[in-house]
Formats: sequence, C-alpha cells, structure tokens
Amino acid sequence: MSCAASKVLSKLNPELAPSEVYASLISLRTKHLKSASTSADLVKKGLVRRLLTLLQRPNTKIVDVTLSILGNLMLESVPRKQVLAHRLFVSLFCPKSRAYVIRFVTENYEEFLSWWGS
Repeated sequence: MSCAASKVLSKLNPELAPSEVYASLISLRTKHLKSASTSADLVKKGLVRRLLTLLQRPNTKIVDVTLSILGNLMLESVPRKQVLAHRLFVSLFCPKSRAYVIRFVTENYEEFLSWWGS
C-alpha cells in the first residue's frame, strides 16, 4: 500500500474536522480505490470498520460519500463480509425497502446471511 493511501486511511477519524475527513473520503474514492491491490490492502488495514464509524456522523456529505464507497467495496467478498459482521448492512438499502430488511435481518439474521451469499 502506498504511503499516500496509508495517510488517507489515518484521516478517516471521526475526531478530525469534517472538512478533513470529507477531503480524505474524496481522495480515497477518486484515487486510491481505483487499484484493486490498493483497495484490498486498505480493506485489510481496517477501511471498512473506519467507514462504518463515519456513518454515525451527522454530516450528510460525509455519510453520502461513505455509503458510495461502501457500496462499491461490497461488490467484493471480503468487505461485504466485514460489513455484514457489523450488522449495519441494512443502512445500505434504499429507504423504500429499509423497514422490511431491518425486520428480516433482525429476526432471521442467519437465513439472511445464507441468502446474501456470505
């Protein structure tokens, strides 16, 4: 993983200023996640966990970019399993189906995981 990618990862900290976090997310999405190897390295270094933490911020710009990055990452098996392990997957569904998915995941989590293919 490049030094620049490591630096961006370290700036995905909810305690930093929103403008700094947002700039890091944009850099991550536009530069560092274009390479499969860098993306895989970032995932191994805890990218998914850091992104899930950012979803709790009250800043809609940060949440929007974070969801976009997570959505793209979830096309791969490892990040998808990491998101499912945090049981925050439901926040990635569209609002129209969200209520049904929350109920389904809560009541039948193991069945949901097998359906999803984890």
